[in-house]
Amino acid sequence: MNVGDIAGNSLKAAKVLKLAKSAKTTLSNFVGSSDHDDYFKVTFAVDTTMSLTLSDAGSFSRLRVLNSKGKTLKTLSPGALTMKLQAGTYYVRLYSVSSADTVYKTKLVTKPTFSTTKIAA
Repeated sequence: MNVGDIAGNSLKAAKVLKLAKSAKTTLSNFVGSSDHDDYFKVTFAVDTTMSLTLSDAGSFSRLRVLNSKGKTLKTLSPGALTMKLQAGTYYVRLYSVSSADTVYKTKLVTKPTFSTTKIAA
């Protein structure tokens, strides 16, 4: 099964996601025997809270959040996670366990992370 590759298969070939400071988007595609990985690149100009929800029909898909050098920060089986990230570049890698054919659906929500600073009167 191949529903068309919407993302790159490596960090260098990652599909760039152009997101507003606050964004909601859904990524849905196939990974498996003929397309092992889907990489998406996100860059944040300010500290950001990123929430991800991963679902698939067969529970074979996995998701990793990587830093700009490709080091894994978090791994997600079907489920949800929320991360506070510093301004910078990150990658979202979607892949399949043992190259099992599966279609994933990932919801990605971002919003700026604000810190509270007291200003003296």
